[in-house]
Amino acid sequence: MLEQISTITHLTFSFFPIDSTLGRAFLKKSHGFLENKKIKFEKISNQTLFASTVLKNFKNEPVFIVRLETPRLIWQQGLQAIQWTWKMLFAASVVFAIALTIGISKLVISPLARVGKNLSHITHSADLSLRIPVKSKDEIGKLSLLIKPIVTGK
Repeated sequence: MLEQISTITHLTFSFFPIDSTLGRAFLKKSHGFLENKKIKFEKISNQTLFASTVLKNFKNEPVFIVRLETPRLIWQQGLQAIQWTWKMLFAASVVFAIALTIGISKLVISPLARVGKNLSHITHSADLSLRIPVKSKDEIGKLSLLIKPIVTGK
């Protein structure tokens, strides 16, 4: 009968008498168990949980200890969900960092490099009639406009 229950529920059951070595060890380790609790739960590992109870005879005397071993599926699924979340958060952070780097490069570095390139061209050619094209109205565009009087001397 115990094997049928194990097969149907996919759980591992074990029985051992109170007066056996395992039964005495269990009761010694679980002092007060018979009086205080009907079922005792023990975390054996992160993957396994034991539930134990005592079967009593018609005189209400403890006779057997029934032990059920069950995998901690919900805990394992939760752990996997947390790991997946951290991986996705890391991937999103990397994508965000790359996008931010590209954005800063396009908005700040490239216009500054263009102004520097134009200034270098004016310096090397010694042609003070050359102008730096103003392509925006932001700080870099203002810098380009401020350079014009320096180059023309006005």
